[in-house]
Amino acid sequence: MRKTFLALLMAVFVLSFWIGTADAAWTTGFATAKKVLQNSNSTTLQTQSGATAIIYTLGAGETLATNDTLTITLTGGAKFSATAPTITVSASTSNQPIVGSPTGATTANFKMNDGASVGCTLTLNTNTTIFNVSGVTGNADVSLKAVQSSASGLTIFDSAQSSLTGAAYGFSAPSAMESVYVAAATDTADVSATTGAYTKFTIGTVGSAVNADFTNLCELGNTAPNGQEISANKILWAITGTLAGIASIDDSGASGALTSSDSTGDITSTTLDTFEINTAKTAAYAVNTAALAPAGNLAPALKFTVDGTTAQQTRGFNVAVSLLADGTKWAAHTAQAATSLYTIVRNGTTFATNSVGSRNTIKITDRSGGIGTGGGAISITAWDVDGNSIPASSSATALTLANNGTTSITGSDLAARFPTGTPMKYEIAVESSNAVVTNMKDSTDGMVRTTVVYTSGVGAI
Repeated sequence: MRKTFLALLMAVFVLSFWIGTADAAWTTGFATAKKVLQNSNSTTLQTQSGATAIIYTLGAGETLATNDTLTITLTGGAKFSATAPTITVSASTSNQPIVGSPTGATTANFKMNDGASVGCTLTLNTNTTIFNVSGVTGNADVSLKAVQSSASGLTIFDSAQSSLTGAAYGFSAPSAMESVYVAAATDTADVSATTGAYTKFTIGTVGSAVNADFTNLCELGNTAPNGQEISANKILWAITGTLAGIASIDDSGASGALTSSDSTGDITSTTLDTFEINTAKTAAYAVNTAALAPAGNLAPALKFTVDGTTAQQTRGFNVAVSLLADGTKWAAHTAQAATSLYTIVRNGTTFATNSVGSRNTIKITDRSGGIGTGGGAISITAWDVDGNSIPASSSATALTLANNGTTSITGSDLAARFPTGTPMKYEIAVESSNAVVTNMKDSTDGMVRTTVVYTSGVGAI
């Protein structure tokens, strides 16, 4: 009876020991998937390492014998580089011999030259540059398979390291190598500017700050490539729009972070913190002055300054950010397609007409009820048929609009205000937030009057 009890106790002990190792498999995996960055130089991506070495621990029924085959398989588009993978068995602390060269392949085969029992570990050197991730299209995983050398060729185990609880893939699907953040703003050109209607903003000649931030997403330790900077003069900001009347675009928030350049990124004037406005007044450019470190950020606080004499039209400006070809680091590409950066609007009421003659009369009526005691100024500018600006006579009588009042201007009076030319287009600005404008034209015999009505400057008259 005692012998039977001891035999049963021994069986329970052995069973308990066996159960204790039955859940063994991947015991060390990738805690973080390295990010493969788009637009990286393909040669750089051909020699990458994972975040750590990964370890498989043999469990119940996973005893390995001499000449058994081990196979490492890569997925997600990853391949083996020129650096050979290795498998080290803890029982012998030696590398198992690899069969052939896996360079450029997705599998690597090994023949066991040592036995390994339950509890032994198999360590893969994934923390060295064994990976070529230039062709990665999705999440890249690493799996390990063991097959018996006997005629049966039975599979001993076949497991992906991502099956480990809490494990990540070796590499993630390709993602952007930079981020661009644009914070747009709007300023109001003031109808009451002392130097002339709309020649200044309500806040002065310098507009509000707008941002087009750039961040290098290449990090130290967690990206492929690892910790790579962006060279100086390779990040190009391009601002587009009608820049007539804009004196400068400056980075008011940094000291020397940007340098003026042309459309190709070439530095011509070497002016720091200022964009170079092209001759056509249609675009302005600047590049980064210094190299941008891994995980580094540039956050220019851009401000538009008006010249103080040009009546600013309602319009918008876009910004695009490009990365120029950067040697063997980065390929040329668009980081941010053109997007809205800055807008100029007008206060008051403004309207234009190209159909006013001696038989026309324009009536302007205030509907805001908010004009002060002195009345709201009426400003008029004129251009001829070729688009040339015509100066107003210095002796022209100032025009005003009373609160809820109406001011009438005849076509003859309009023409007389610009004696040095023949106006074709008139633009009229009124210090009223809400007005109705009527353009009346009489026939030659005075028997017929045609009337067109617009409100608050909507449309041309």
